[in-house]
Amino acid sequence: MPFSLRTEPLGSNKKTLAFMYGPLVLATEVDTNKVPAIVGNTTNLFEAFKPIAGKPNHFRVSSDSFRAPRDINGSPFTFEPYYLLHQNRPQIVYWNVLTPDQWARHDHPEQFRRPIQTNAAPIAKRPFPGLVPPSRSLEPTNSPSIR
Repeated sequence: MPFSLRTEPLGSNKKTLAFMYGPLVLATEVDTNKVPAIVGNTTNLFEAFKPIAGKPNHFRVSSDSFRAPRDINGSPFTFEPYYLLHQNRPQIVYWNVLTPDQWARHDHPEQFRRPIQTNAAPIAKRPFPGLVPPSRSLEPTNSPSIR
């Protein structure tokens, strides 16, 4: 049975996609500080998937559509079957699809941060939150114990 590449949305969310190769879920190892995304049009995504020689079910993707934050060189991503990724390696299965404007906010969030303004009154702080107040002693008393 020949396999083909396809996407599967996350539930009814068409802007979050997983990549499948036949029945296999494809995943990508990522840097935990740089969550990648798909930017722009998703119609020709599969043209960017190139099989890796000698590694069945592995693909190298180098495209303007697949981006990682602050990656000016456009490093390629390697997609491989999810079951081959070890649990201690950070990975991504579902990719967010962003517009170029959304990507600009994602890639350089410091430019788009607004100061948080609140009119709420400050919360009264307990002197020892979660601790026994010092007025109560935890030392054993000299009272007789009941046996």
